[in-house]
Amino acid sequence: MALPEGEGPSLRQMEAQVGCSRKAISNYLKDPVNYGNWHSKGRSKKMSARDTRRLFRVAVPGDLSAPKQVQKLKLNVSKSTVSHTLASSGIFQYVKMNKAPQLTEVHKHARVAWGH
Repeated sequence: MALPEGEGPSLRQMEAQVGCSRKAISNYLKDPVNYGNWHSKGRSKKMSARDTRRLFRVAVPGDLSAPKQVQKLKLNVSKSTVSHTLASSGIFQYVKMNKAPQLTEVHKHARVAWGH
């Protein structure tokens, strides 16, 4: 139960007893339940949620590299940001693209025949 205004110790007296500033005591008295529950949200995201959804749509076929995705979507972020976003989503997994198509059995037999 709160005391009526004017009764009880003043902020200055509480400051001397507790050893905190008047502002800290005042903030506590205004909202004792939520006092001290402020947390920093950290650095803001470089890509918006909308850009992330667009990136996921383009990334699903898996035929574009990160720099080409940045170029296609005209994003104002680096290729590493795109790679980190895709990796942290848990949906996509990094797979190194082949530089050339793999040799078929026909190609392999033709190479062996050519060498003899």
